[in-house]
Amino acid sequence: MSRNPLTTLFSRAATEEPPAPPAPAPPAIDPRPAAGSGVQLDFDKEAIRHDEEIEDAAIQLDGVSVYYGSFQAVDRVSLKVANRRVTALIGPSGCGKSTLLRSLNRMNDLIPGARAEGRISFSGMDLLAPQVDAVEVRRRIGMVFQKPNPFPKS
Repeated sequence: MSRNPLTTLFSRAATEEPPAPPAPAPPAIDPRPAAGSGVQLDFDKEAIRHDEEIEDAAIQLDGVSVYYGSFQAVDRVSLKVANRRVTALIGPSGCGKSTLLRSLNRMNDLIPGARAEGRISFSGMDLLAPQVDAVEVRRRIGMVFQKPNPFPKS
């Protein structure tokens, strides 16, 4: 009489040793070149506008941190986005770019346990202030996603 292959598999699995725990995660890598490493970044230094040079900021972030529960996804970002200029956020996958962008129009408010700290100013108004209507913020600050993503409550 032949046995059911699943029964054999499960009974064998119950007598085997449990698998070893996963290896610890590698340490975080700082994407900036180490001092004295000989790595040189190639960019047009004249094209870069420093925060102090931007007088007409469309959006200004001061010490913005974003949390999902106790996990800190964004750590104290300060940035001025120049009015009528193209600004790019570039970084590796999972570094918090989308999380930071979602905080600009308060989309993180829709995620249970998510919260933002610091100050995000748009036309002189603190978007993170409790009296600010998040739906109205989303009407004024739109986003374009790589994949279709409907705006909730907008």
